[in-house]
Amino acid sequence: MLPLDPRNRNHYFIYPEPAVNPGARPFGIGQHCINFHTYDWNGMRRGDGCFVLIQYTIRGRGELSFRGETLSVPPGCAMLLAIPEEHRYYLPESSDYWEVLYINLSGDEAHRIILELRERYGAVVDLGMDSPVMEVIAEQLLDANSPEDPPSSSLCCNTLPDGARLPDRIDVTDAYSAGIFGYRVLMMLADELENRRTPNRRPEFLDRVMEYCRTRLDREISIDDLAAEAGCSRWHLARVFKQHFGVPPLTMLNQLRLKLAFQLLRSEQLSVKEAALRCGFADTSYFVKVFRSHYGFTPGSLLERKR
Repeated sequence: MLPLDPRNRNHYFIYPEPAVNPGARPFGIGQHCINFHTYDWNGMRRGDGCFVLIQYTIRGRGELSFRGETLSVPPGCAMLLAIPEEHRYYLPESSDYWEVLYINLSGDEAHRIILELRERYGAVVDLGMDSPVMEVIAEQLLDANSPEDPPSSSLCCNTLPDGARLPDRIDVTDAYSAGIFGYRVLMMLADELENRRTPNRRPEFLDRVMEYCRTRLDREISIDDLAAEAGCSRWHLARVFKQHFGVPPLTMLNQLRLKLAFQLLRSEQLSVKEAALRCGFADTSYFVKVFRSHYGFTPGSLLERKR
């Protein structure tokens, strides 16, 4: 396991800029042992850069304030955060200690994947104490700190489940191999979350409804439209949708519109008004409001970063 280390461990991936920028590039991993209540991070006060954070609790407990809720982050759980955005995580007065393993990643793909996972599973996810993706991050961290004596055992808290094995280690030597490591972490995380889902099979009509939404994001869609596509009552659709996706149907529709808007603004030469119309928002002011509420920054600031 990762040993207790009051000095903390950090490793930063610092390489020359590549010709092709990886879309999910880690720039820092670390293990921090936090025992002071001044530890308090605000997601809107982290500088000008855009990145994502996966922070996993090994021992102790922290708290996250996000979208009006206070969420506990106990052992085996990880926060999925984008920066900048409105959130705050800290060591609460009710906890004396918080030991964490974290990874920071930059890039459009890292941002997209973390937001998709968060929309489906929440800002705090339960990976358990035998998480293979956390083992991979911890192993990379110990390799970087002690290259002469690479670890070969389970690193986080417990041993891996019987029959489980870690993927072959990636030798990170440049920006591209760092990108490969970043993608591996994100895909392993997605796989773990998918496999830890409730065993209840998702009704086929939910997939039809999701496809109906994705192909009509530029149009007005009502709950009655979705119920007709599903072939059930609006109340049954809302109940089953919330059970499997964690949010009501129209909330998911709004999230899909905002995700498309983010991708359009980053990849195409569109104005804020044009992006709003392409994503089904007739009122540009309302679009700016909900975009900022969801991402923590305005669509206009996203355009400025692209220049």
